[in-house]
Amino acid sequence: MGDRLRALRRERGMTLQQVADRTGISIGTLSKVERGLASLGYDRFERLAQGMDVDLAALFAEGATIAPGAVAAARQGEVTPHSTENYDLGFLFSEVWGKTMTPVIAVHRADRSMNLDSWMRHPGQEFAYVIEGVLELLFENRPPLRLCAGDSAYFDSSNGHLYTCGAGEQVTVLVVCSTPQETLIDHLGKRGSN
Repeated sequence: MGDRLRALRRERGMTLQQVADRTGISIGTLSKVERGLASLGYDRFERLAQGMDVDLAALFAEGATIAPGAVAAARQGEVTPHSTENYDLGFLFSEVWGKTMTPVIAVHRADRSMNLDSWMRHPGQEFAYVIEGVLELLFENRPPLRLCAGDSAYFDSSNGHLYTCGAGEQVTVLVVCSTPQETLIDHLGKRGSN
């Protein structure tokens, strides 16, 4: 992702300072991401994409906006991998831009230490479906939710939340994050006027 971020920033003629000012992400963090020394979580991906006026998927891969009536398919293992402090992520359909939903396979292993110091929060809504294992879905202002394989949850993702391994070796979850409709309309309107 670091190379991709650097390329996008340079294409737009932006300095690290300009990106930091527009996203609220520090220059130091952005520099570390570009050099492959740090990674970002989904909430910061959203801020980065909005601040740089790019599709979130553009942070991971070259692509194009899906045409009306088109269908995209992903075969097993066709994901764009990204590891964060807490999770191993596999972004589905990174080459498809203009999505109103971002599907991600998230894996958390019990032997991986978990940073519980900052909650994930971002605009939109979120759907989580447990594929394997037991998920402990923590919320900032409500009791945790324990979900087993086959269970799911749907929630407002602006509410602070974290995914943790509830029991066993690891938990694998299909997570689908949506873009708020007004943000999507604003974003597409900006693209159309360029």
